[in-house]
Amino acid sequence: MKSISEQFLESIKDSEDIILHRMPWENREVYGMWLTQQLALVQHTTRLLCLAASKEPVSAKQNHREWLNHLREETNHDIMRVQDLKNLG
Repeated sequence: MKSISEQFLESIKDSEDIILHRMPWENREVYGMWLTQQLALVQHTTRLLCLAASKEPVSAKQNHREWLNHLREETNHDIMRVQDLKNLG
């Protein structure tokens, strides 16, 4: 029996093959719609990371540092999406 992780990774792979590789990325409207959806997602990413980090026990210092690093990496991704949308007009 496959683990939940294995099932999840398989489902992501399938969706990448079916959807992402077939998208007409050269179409400005399609790319703009995708950016809009990505913006809605990434606007919440840092908040969700903070929530997840808050569930770690104080004793889990390494996990805490990893959450902080991930949070730093996600910071301002929403600004990048907004700028891309502006550039599309």
